[in-house]
Amino acid sequence: EVETNYETEDGSAATSVLREDAARVREFFVGQASYSRVEYPESLTNFDRGACTTNAAMCCWPKDRQANDGNGNCAKPYDVNCVDKDPADNTNLCFADYAKGDASTNLSSSDGFAVFPGDNDAGEGSIHCHGYAWADDEYDSISRYTGNNLFFVSMYDHMHQRGYVKNVPGMPMCACMDQMPVTTRSDCTQVDLTEDWEMAYVDPGDNGGAGYFEGRMTKVEVEFNACQGRNGRNNDLWAYAARLYDEGRMTGAQFGKVGRVLTDDNDCRHNTEYEKQKKGLVTGHVHDPLVYTKVAGRDNLKDGEPHGREAFNKAFFEQTLTEKPIMLRICPDCIRTHRKVYYRRLTPAPNGFDILNNILNYRGNNPKTGNAWNVDFTLHSTYEDAETGANPWQCPGNNFNDRAPFDGECSPSGDKVQNQWSAFNHFPGPQPNVAYYVNKPELTGVQDYLDNESINHAEGLTDVDIGDVRLEGNTWEDDGVYHMTGAGNDIFGHADQFHYKSQPWSGDIDVRVHVSSLANNGGNGWAKAGIMLRSDNSDDATTAFALLSGTEGIATHRRPSKGNNMKMSQYKPATRLTSAWLRLLKKGDVIEYYRSEDGGDSWILMLSEDLFFPDDTYRVGLAITSHRADHLAEATFEDYTIEQYMFPTSAPSLSTAPTSWQPLVDIGEPQRPGTYSSIDYTVGDYWTACGATTGSCKGQETPEPVTSTHHVRCCADTNPGGEWVSCSINGGTVFGESEVDADGTCLEDATWQQATDACAALNARLCTKEEMLGDCTRGSGCGHDNEMVWTSTEVTGDDSKENIKGSGTGIWGTSDSFAFHNHQVANGPITMEMYVKKFDNNSPHSRAGLMVRDSGDADAANAFVGAAGQDQGAVLQSRPTAGAATRHHKMIYANSDNHMWVKMTVDAGGVVTGYYKINEADGYIQLGQTQITLTGDTILVGRAVTAGEDFSSAEVTVTAQRYSYAAL
Repeated sequence: EVETNYETEDGSAATSVLREDAARVREFFVGQASYSRVEYPESLTNFDRGACTTNAAMCCWPKDRQANDGNGNCAKPYDVNCVDKDPADNTNLCFADYAKGDASTNLSSSDGFAVFPGDNDAGEGSIHCHGYAWADDEYDSISRYTGNNLFFVSMYDHMHQRGYVKNVPGMPMCACMDQMPVTTRSDCTQVDLTEDWEMAYVDPGDNGGAGYFEGRMTKVEVEFNACQGRNGRNNDLWAYAARLYDEGRMTGAQFGKVGRVLTDDNDCRHNTEYEKQKKGLVTGHVHDPLVYTKVAGRDNLKDGEPHGREAFNKAFFEQTLTEKPIMLRICPDCIRTHRKVYYRRLTPAPNGFDILNNILNYRGNNPKTGNAWNVDFTLHSTYEDAETGANPWQCPGNNFNDRAPFDGECSPSGDKVQNQWSAFNHFPGPQPNVAYYVNKPELTGVQDYLDNESINHAEGLTDVDIGDVRLEGNTWEDDGVYHMTGAGNDIFGHADQFHYKSQPWSGDIDVRVHVSSLANNGGNGWAKAGIMLRSDNSDDATTAFALLSGTEGIATHRRPSKGNNMKMSQYKPATRLTSAWLRLLKKGDVIEYYRSEDGGDSWILMLSEDLFFPDDTYRVGLAITSHRADHLAEATFEDYTIEQYMFPTSAPSLSTAPTSWQPLVDIGEPQRPGTYSSIDYTVGDYWTACGATTGSCKGQETPEPVTSTHHVRCCADTNPGGEWVSCSINGGTVFGESEVDADGTCLEDATWQQATDACAALNARLCTKEEMLGDCTRGSGCGHDNEMVWTSTEVTGDDSKENIKGSGTGIWGTSDSFAFHNHQVANGPITMEMYVKKFDNNSPHSRAGLMVRDSGDADAANAFVGAAGQDQGAVLQSRPTAGAATRHHKMIYANSDNHMWVKMTVDAGGVVTGYYKINEADGYIQLGQTQITLTGDTILVGRAVTAGEDFSSAEVTVTAQRYSYAAL
């Protein structure tokens, strides 16, 4: 009841006077509430301790009923100026869940709720919230006086003193936070106490036993003050709860629940969406698919990233239902006049101008040429007005604010309306839930490629993002023309980020496309779009890619093995290319890259390279990357064709008559005979190493007897001072020096023991071979960078090595040509292992590794696991039967100098499993399995080497260690 004069006959006396009706409230405050402990009203459902899990309570009032108290806008005379008046606004009301308030309101509405999207006059009006919190320890002083605090906040300070009354509809006026509506903040009061206690000693007297002290509180004074919160934030309930949590007086779960009621960010959005989703609801819009096609949306209205420039222009200008194209913006959380706004386009799209991107993201001081209000477009409140051009919106001062995208702070009346705009690159809003639709039927013209059921999609087709692209790409299709968007940092290096529409393929292929445009809002010159062959959809897959770039012309990319580095060649004419005709032709293990300058009538070969796909299977498709993770690029692909290419293969060679077994044989007809040599080192010798990787002896390492003499350098794990150089190795720092003789000069021609003693005299040691080869003493003087220097690394039996040199055209096709150091064993389960210490050459067809072979015939069944040339990595390949074509199963990049461990197992059924690892301590990684036919009682096993080239002097060498074989 609000004070009124209408309830008396002559109107001379007021009734429902709050200070009179609530006089007992003041009496209680100045008495019991300030000088004794007030009982907490646990019997009320609002404050039931069992249901109060937050250790905090709050009141929220929407009405002021008392004038002249300095709070709210109630004024005299009451019957005129205090009707439905507002309290002082201190928060933004967000969400009221009626199920939470049911214990107090008895509405029995488990699904009911109210959302308040705006604030003040644009939303719920003025709301005032005030609360308090207490400690988890019930004996804490602030916990013992919660009854006092509740009385002060609810009855005295706000009702009696300020006249704040009523509740948010469907919610209690005051309750534990568990039952209160979601708001952005709340004021806060804490109790500060002064307690006097008397302590008396109780003597047990004749009863025996121990005496004890008894305490009795004789006086208490309770003061009510603004809460002192975290980081000096006072009078703030969330900050006070944060302080209690920091001090260990409130649990993390309790503090977290407070944060679900008080957003503490002046923004209702996240908590409101969370509350709606708890009820199984989400903000959305259902459009008419016969009239509209969605082209962009964000937050809850987002289905994917926006259409690209060309896809949008095609849909908006060429496939519109009206004479002037119309676009609809939906904004469910905007004020009523701005929930549906219609954009009427007056002019064609300027060449190269991205209208949609401008609408979604541009915020400038002046309009962009191509999208100016009243020149290129008008805004309307209805579809009918937009169609005819009637009742266009007006802007305050005839000025469209280009800092507020799309609506310009304009309105139907011309009044300035703020915070109804949204920019897709600006978060959180002010309006996050928006979507844009063009007036084109959804199932005609430009459509989502995967969702279009009228297209006969290839089996296994995917339209996906590869790698961490950040922004989701997509493909739209219209009468055989593909509009593809994609983000990602690049298609390069050891791993890629891009969008890829592709299908599975095997064997040879001829694929062509016309990249008719490449729209690139990110502005990067190395945005890329083109046709791609790829072993799979992993980000580091074996790849062949012919592409058009943003400004750098046409290029070819090749990743020769999984995880390897991408190789590139480039064609950049003087005039910037804005479109390109591209072609990839796969012939066996050869990829040919073409471009056309006459619309695809004739083709110019740009590059021919060898590339191996596992089991000759791969994916073929269209690819795009923006070369900027935070921007999408769009490519338009036309005349895209895929055809099987019939590439003739050579006839299998005839097997020769069996010959007697030899340990080193040349299989087939290699250009030069293979050679084999081994080096066995003496255990107990020590290694010497070149003083620097830049020296004339760079990379050399030689075992020497301890009685020989060599130069000396020392290493230390801590800096001895002076001019010692340093290096980082194995996660630590090592210091090196050359001037190590007793008189501080260079020490040369020392035995190993003399070198060791000289370093020990400096509280140092000899360097390890790894440290020397890692340049830990480089530049330390005495000219030793060019000399062999003693190390502390002892020669072991494992240091012995073998060198196998081979020629030949390759282990490939239907007939092989290579050097084979082998031994003849019984046909049965076996295992082999070796370390490829060095195999560095530039031929992609060169190979060095382990082989099992049915016979010495050039076309014999075999399996190989080892190193592939050109640093392609570890490879597994096989010929399943005599005369069949060799199959490439898998190749994985290892490192830049192709050193690795390889292992092969063969079971009784001819199932071969290949493995590799980089370091001896690593676990083996399986490359794959294959099965070959082994026909005789004996088989050949050992190490195979081929140059993989057909010129007469072709020859390669593998340095191997630790070869082993065992029957299983």
